[in-house]
Amino acid sequence: MKINHLSQNAQKCLRINIGEDAGREVADLLTELISEVERLRHSKVNVTQIVPDEYFDNLNRGLGREPLQPR
Repeated sequence: MKINHLSQNAQKCLRINIGEDAGREVADLLTELISEVERLRHSKVNVTQIVPDEYFDNLNRGLGREPLQPR
């Protein structure tokens, strides 16, 4: 089971350590970030490259740039 929010204990610790307003703000921000990450995970798609790497290398050379090196 995934938890999509901060526990009450974590929220309380934030409020105690950094103050009531700041703790609530940080907890809300973290909850929003968790929701956004979950949304991105669900909408993730695989990308298939349809143009060969050589095309981009030649394009970059034409623009006076060095070709990108694979990581």
